[in-house]
Amino acid sequence: MNAFVISYKAAVTRRIFYEHDNYRMTADFYSFFNNFTILYGYYCFHCGNAEIGSTGYCKTCGTQVSIFAKSCSRIFYTGVKVNENGRAIKCPRCGNEAFSPKEKYCNICGASLFNVCEGVPIVDSYGNIFVSTHHINDGNARYCSKCGSRTAFYKQGFLKKWTAANNVEYQHDAVAETRPDLYEMKDGS
Repeated sequence: MNAFVISYKAAVTRRIFYEHDNYRMTADFYSFFNNFTILYGYYCFHCGNAEIGSTGYCKTCGTQVSIFAKSCSRIFYTGVKVNENGRAIKCPRCGNEAFSPKEKYCNICGASLFNVCEGVPIVDSYGNIFVSTHHINDGNARYCSKCGSRTAFYKQGFLKKWTAANNVEYQHDAVAETRPDLYEMKDGS
């Protein structure tokens, strides 16, 4: 709210509309924003992902983070196009678009239509192993933004490894080296 100088109510309203609008983003928009410079935006330290939530895990590289960097070296990763419920609009494996509204798997090839995470194993006091809730993720999430586990689309090979998606071996914060003024405090420290 402070970054955009808007009220709490305006921020909540925009967040609601953002989730509705986000599924409509196509690869063309992602490629446009990938080369778009926005100063002081948040991104993941490890992979440069610009789509940051407040859950503690980067959905692209799976890194557990509590603080994100502010800079202009951000990356928007492409993925499988999903609807507002998180289901793929067409099968990421075979391209089938004809399935009923409640189907979770493609009726042609059996691929998962939802990008759910594997969940985190939980051991009870008797030694029984259970898997926590499987969270539904965005179509470009390689790792769950809530628990950090791998997602179905990444596990099935529909999404490339994040380093291969942008032809990088490791992304460091070059902006801190070239623009130290971005990290200076108001008192000059």
